[in-house]
Amino acid sequence: MATTVPVGLATIRARAGHACRNMPWASRAVEAWATALVAETGLRPQSLHPSPDRRRLVDELFAAWAEGCDACGRTTLAGQQQVICRGLVEAGESFVRLVPGDGPAVPFRLQVRDPAQIDANSHADRGNGIRVRAGIEFDAHGRRTAYHVLPDPPGEPFATSLQPVRVDAADVCHIYEPLAPGQVRGISWLAPVLLKLRDLDAYSDAQLLRQKIGALHAALLYSPDGSAGPYAGEQTASALESGLEPGTIKVLPSGFDVKFSDPPELGQEYDAFQRWCLREIASGLGLPFELLTGDLSAVNYSSIRAGLVEFRRRVDTLRNQVLVPLLLAPVWRRFIDIAVLTGTLPADDPDIGRVGWIAPPWRWVDPLKDAEAEIMAINAGLRSRAEIVAEHGRDIEQVDRERAEDRRREQALGLVGVPDAAA
Repeated sequence: MATTVPVGLATIRARAGHACRNMPWASRAVEAWATALVAETGLRPQSLHPSPDRRRLVDELFAAWAEGCDACGRTTLAGQQQVICRGLVEAGESFVRLVPGDGPAVPFRLQVRDPAQIDANSHADRGNGIRVRAGIEFDAHGRRTAYHVLPDPPGEPFATSLQPVRVDAADVCHIYEPLAPGQVRGISWLAPVLLKLRDLDAYSDAQLLRQKIGALHAALLYSPDGSAGPYAGEQTASALESGLEPGTIKVLPSGFDVKFSDPPELGQEYDAFQRWCLREIASGLGLPFELLTGDLSAVNYSSIRAGLVEFRRRVDTLRNQVLVPLLLAPVWRRFIDIAVLTGTLPADDPDIGRVGWIAPPWRWVDPLKDAEAEIMAINAGLRSRAEIVAEHGRDIEQVDRERAEDRRREQALGLVGVPDAAA
């Protein structure tokens, strides 16, 4: 990439959006990436405060806020993460604005913005080293100080203004994966495969049309006197606009023989060619072929597991290097700051903002082998229960409270419980 602002960003974003709305493989790629990154629960914070009571207070407060943090009132923090990650794949970036609001527990909310509202073609030199590049304002040291945001998305029928509003950088989360030093804006993850997707989609449509036209013809009849004419229709340049119905019988001019229609069949070459194209597309998207296509016919347990290991390392990298530092960490800091300012959390506690992040668990085909390996690692002292439980997307303290509650309930009812594996 020769520039810190990708060339033709708006065009790429528009074409990627068109592909996601009209091409099944592009739509599937966005869905697969978003699901892999945030799954059903999204990434969740876990307070690391040394006091168990304080940890529980902070975690419960954040959970209550996360249930109603959407400025539109439509979804939860997990749902917003799904929308953000879909935008990250399709447009290459997502913008989230932290706005005041009457949110539960802590009065601020999150507002996901259309990337087109920050004009990538907006550049200006404000003097004293202050510059606007691709709609983002930088100070003389290259630090982001503001975003110039259109009040409404382009094409909004009730847009009130076409002039961007300056929004302090502290109130905006810009989520994207930089591919070059100093890169200012993100680029669609579909960019390397857009042409291949278009060509494959056109090829598939042509094959489908070929089969359809072949199936419409029932027979071709010989005309002894040569009075038969060509297909009926209107000529537009070199194209004949005509219509066919199922069971069509075509009368041929003199000199042609009778031949019943034998619709062409798709041979093995079509399947092989399509698979080859989809493998190339999957590679460009960073997805396993089987995850993009759902085709598991050529894999076994070992091969699919080995293939997913590398993909899941990539997902963990994006979670830890993109989602957490660019989205979740700023949201957490704002949450703690406002909770302290409103008196919901104490201001004299230096550990109140300590946090870790729990990712959604990975689901394996054979959980028994994984559980046995985890138990062996715990017994050998190589891993802790807290680490294992976190990998399953759970909070170790909540799990222990649930286990203790199970025991109390069983004893109160006189039941013989299932032996505790950790006992």
